[in-house]
Amino acid sequence: MTRYAACGLTLTADTPIAGLVPATRDAAADVRVALHHGELVPALEASDDVWYASEERHARDVPWLVALTRGTDGSRWLRYGEGAAFRVDASAHCVDAWWQPPLTDVDAATYLLGPVLAFAMRLRGLVPMHASGVAIDGRAILFAGTPGAGKSTTAAAFASLGIPVLSDDVVPVLFASAEPQAWPGYPRLSLWADAAAAVFGETSPLPAYSATYAKRYLDLESRQLPFQRTPLPIGAVFVLDGHERPMDRLAPRDAVVALLRHTYGTYLIDSELRAREFDLIARLAAAVPVWRLRWGTELGDLTRRCLALEDHVRHTIYRGAEPALPV
Repeated sequence: MTRYAACGLTLTADTPIAGLVPATRDAAADVRVALHHGELVPALEASDDVWYASEERHARDVPWLVALTRGTDGSRWLRYGEGAAFRVDASAHCVDAWWQPPLTDVDAATYLLGPVLAFAMRLRGLVPMHASGVAIDGRAILFAGTPGAGKSTTAAAFASLGIPVLSDDVVPVLFASAEPQAWPGYPRLSLWADAAAAVFGETSPLPAYSATYAKRYLDLESRQLPFQRTPLPIGAVFVLDGHERPMDRLAPRDAVVALLRHTYGTYLIDSELRAREFDLIARLAAAVPVWRLRWGTELGDLTRRCLALEDHVRHTIYRGAEPALPV
């Protein structure tokens, strides 16, 4: 069994998981992962109770995602139209994965480390933000937003400036004492080719995940770029949403509404998990400043904007000064 640390959890797996780096310290496993490479995806059973089916459909005219509970053991299943299926046991301590060609091990890992692990976090009491994060002066700065808003590209631009990346796309948030903390993901970023070229240059093309996944990946360790391996208190959250002003701070009530739009996998949660999510987001919005930020569309200007934002975080937000709207 190989041991990993990701998203505030210790994982053990019977075979290597693409994108993860084995943990250097022994720790009790929070989640055991079994990868059933080459095995047929298990069939549906009579006790299966479907509680979510996406309106979006795969090319084979099946829902992109069907979520169900198996009545015989209480396990939850996430079945994807591309040909992957994941079983999360009733206690969220074990995850099984099956996939079929043309999906690859990397494709399976992309599902596992994104929506599947985020769902397991939900069941274990964590609330995952749909965000990327970096570490500035011992605090986590989070960038939340919809797909394509620029979360990963922003984290990559900060990494190119020597600022440690905390997580990409999924950031687990919990309260330690009275302070919200963000937990690290794993040392890899997913980037579109044009974003990678803008940040790192055309002479340094990033490898593709697989033939079935268009994004490219940035391995922080192989590039000797910094990665934050321990949880940090949250210093601020920026919501990338295309508002007409360059940057403005949200009042706590508006911040709650904005952040609730950017939690991960909200379509899969029941009323109890939703109440837990609302409580945590309300506490987060009361505890840290939340800003709405528009980067613009010029990728070539992103590094300069990140430098300005870093200075703003250090000298304005952390000190509680009046905003100077530098970006």
